[in-house]
Amino acid sequence: MNTTNSEIGTTKTYKDQHYKLVGHEPYTRVSDGSKTSLAVWRSACATCGQPFVVRTPIRARGFQPTRRCDLHKQRRVKVVPV
Repeated sequence: MNTTNSEIGTTKTYKDQHYKLVGHEPYTRVSDGSKTSLAVWRSACATCGQPFVVRTPIRARGFQPTRRCDLHKQRRVKVVPV
């Protein structure tokens, strides 16, 4: 899936969690210094429900965003449905 649809207000769902595109921000790649943009998505933390943002490349091949806020992020720990 290509996320080139970068219109503000676009929504996506990943594993039953909803994300809304709220903006774009410029980004300079560390590897080669080239300029690009990141998509800024807003969602609710799967653990506490508080809003948080996640940034993804606009031209990402897939959409697998973070599902928790910074306070609750846990690498490689699955979100358990309630």
